[in-house]
Amino acid sequence: MYYNIIMENKKIVSPYFRILEDPIEDDSITEFEYIEYLPRDSNNMNKDCQQIIVTKDVDEFLLPHKAVLEVRGKLVKNDGTNYNAGDSVTITNNGWSLFQSIQYQINNNIVEDINLYLPQASTIMNLVLYSDDYGRSTATNMFWFRDTGTGLANLNEFGTAGAALLPVATVGDAANVTGAHFRALNFANTLRNSNYNSGFRSRQLLTTGDKQISILLPLNSVLGSHRDINTVMSGIK
Repeated sequence: MYYNIIMENKKIVSPYFRILEDPIEDDSITEFEYIEYLPRDSNNMNKDCQQIIVTKDVDEFLLPHKAVLEVRGKLVKNDGTNYNAGDSVTITNNGWSLFQSIQYQINNNIVEDINLYLPQASTIMNLVLYSDDYGRSTATNMFWFRDTGTGLANLNEFGTAGAALLPVATVGDAANVTGAHFRALNFANTLRNSNYNSGFRSRQLLTTGDKQISILLPLNSVLGSHRDINTVMSGIK
């Protein structure tokens, strides 16, 4: 027995030309909440070891596309004391540089794995995807402060082409400093230091002294599965 199937062709209108249609109101989401999950071994969060985070709410509707890894801490010396505010030390650019690798599993099955080269991979991706404006604003939440100049720890934004400093013998006694000394200085030769590292300076200001830092790392910035799949999941861990 044979059947004749008649199909009706329907035209599809490109979204670019739907300018006269009424707007569609999306009220499918009534509440959006971030749930905090700590590492499985929360007693060893400060140790250099593997950290495993498990989502246990299998009955919840989770949206991995919006998942964020938050890192809180403080930069200290080996003896636990703080660095001085003027010390030329800070964390490497890009918060993902604090980690060596990342692996994403669903129900104990590996979905995505970036092994050993996570800092390099995330830095290259950020350089390609982030505009200069985004890198100077939103991306700073990821501790993204690009190195400039030679990339070394040069904190002097300005330099001089000539002698624009008071002689040591003059400033040794404050009574010897007069207005004539300042008028004699060649401030016209003050130049911007081409070796100045603005990224290092920004990170140094945030990490030295007694400052606490909080770094927010969206998982979709390194995991393609989180970036490309923007649907909710339920019944998984």
